Amino acid sequence: MSFTSERSSEETFLCSICLEVFSEPVTTSCGHNFCRRCISHVWDTHGPCTCPLCKKVFHSSKSTHS
Repeated sequence: MSFTSERSSEETFLCSICLEVFSEPVTTSCGHNFCRRCISHVWDTHGPCTCPLCKKVFHSSKSTHS
């Protein structure tokens, strides 16, 4: 496996908020993955619930599922 392939494989298991391996991973309805704690913290402190990656607006923080 090449370095590029290894790196991209590792990145699929990293939360884009904390940059660590997922802890209690959840997927938003737009298909992005985050640690449950990270996305909850973002949504609790930054006004409207939006995806940190694509900025899709959610009407409820219930837009995540395991």
